[in-house]
Amino acid sequence: VALGYVEAPAADKAQAARDCQAENDWNLARVLMDASRFMEALPLLEVINEQLPERPDIAFALARTLVRIGLYREAEETLRLALTNSRQAPALHWLLGDVAFRRGDYAESLAQLTLAKKSQPRSPELFAQIGQTLLRLRKWADAEESFRRSIQLDPHYGAAHLGLAR
Repeated sequence: VALGYVEAPAADKAQAARDCQAENDWNLARVLMDASRFMEALPLLEVINEQLPERPDIAFALARTLVRIGLYREAEETLRLALTNSRQAPALHWLLGDVAFRRGDYAESLAQLTLAKKSQPRSPELFAQIGQTLLRLRKWADAEESFRRSIQLDPHYGAAHLGLAR
């Protein structure tokens, strides 16, 4: 505590125990996600997200887990709620764009990815994803420009080269 690495426990022992349990569950959920055991991580993440709605990292992990399971609408609802509680909008917009892409709503995907681009102008991954979305919208010249921007940022980024070849 004195060095600032951890916070002092709450004076209320019951609250301190709940905080400790939530942190333990969060660590377990991250391990399960890393092991691709998303169905096991899901109930933990849902409870933690409900207990700590101000934590965008938990909402983001829950949404990513929902996407991996194929529950796109639930992921979108989680992200939209997190946007109201968080300042970390770029990452949330990026995932919202990915969810919209997976649902086939390419116009919405492009809108969300464009919002993410405002704060992530040097991400080759984001420009490649925008390029893929533009391909689906049949905006060939814009897609080419986006893939070329991705390659400019990282000449070895394979997804951008593949997108450009399409």
